[in-house]
Amino acid sequence: MNKLPIIANIRGALYYTYANVGLIAKVSAAWIGLYALYTLVFSLLGIAEYLELTDAVAFVTESPSDARARGYERLDVLLPKLAAITAELGPLIQVHDIFDKLIRLVAYGSVAVGMHRSFMLDEELPRISFEGREFKYIIHMIIYMAILGGLALALVSLVVSIGIVGAMQGIFYVFIGLALLFLAARFLMVFPAIAVGNPAINPLKSWSLTEGNGLGLFWGLLLVILSSLPVAIFKVTVAKIALPLVIIWPVQVLLSMIILTFILVFLSICYQNLTSPQENETIGPLY
Repeated sequence: MNKLPIIANIRGALYYTYANVGLIAKVSAAWIGLYALYTLVFSLLGIAEYLELTDAVAFVTESPSDARARGYERLDVLLPKLAAITAELGPLIQVHDIFDKLIRLVAYGSVAVGMHRSFMLDEELPRISFEGREFKYIIHMIIYMAILGGLALALVSLVVSIGIVGAMQGIFYVFIGLALLFLAARFLMVFPAIAVGNPAINPLKSWSLTEGNGLGLFWGLLLVILSSLPVAIFKVTVAKIALPLVIIWPVQVLLSMIILTFILVFLSICYQNLTSPQENETIGPLY
């Protein structure tokens, strides 16, 4: 069993990500441009106005006094406007929602594979890539999210069914999230393996490969996620700026790519540790 140097791996992931923000932007540029074009088209079709009204209705409903202080229209004015634009857009709302999630998913998967390969193989990356490995990577992302989402839904339903409410309910939700992260950590070596073309690492092999390192991987992932909070806070702040969605959303996608890179570089280093112990000191190339 190879004991992972978790703290060193976290340090390597943070150093690499912050040192290579320009590389992340370069690898993401084509996808962000595509996403910006998509956002522009749907904004011109009226989706931006629909989303603004949806947010306004939610805010006025949840915080009526704050909404009045900020000059929002009353709910009896906003709701007819929202109903009218919803009827006007019709199925375009669902089409936008589906394509929004699809483009983001494909972009994240493609960039993740690129960053894995850049880190582990020191590979010069193309402007945009979507081949067999990216498709396989995304399929595994969907499967993992579906399984984890199903487990989360089942556990949340259990908490509700046994009558846990208030602060205790929130504590149980946090516990559920941490438990699922602990479980998922053992299976995540599949992703760097797919990116570098190693078919020997499947979910069962990942489980056995990480034997004895489950707790370390869990804490490592948790600390890496927490370490990305400054970027996550900036991402939330960007949403508050009075700019068109065609600017705000692509910028948020780029920031999400940076947050994703913290995690996938940490996984890449752990993968190198477990599959090539003699390279434990390597933290990847810098650009």
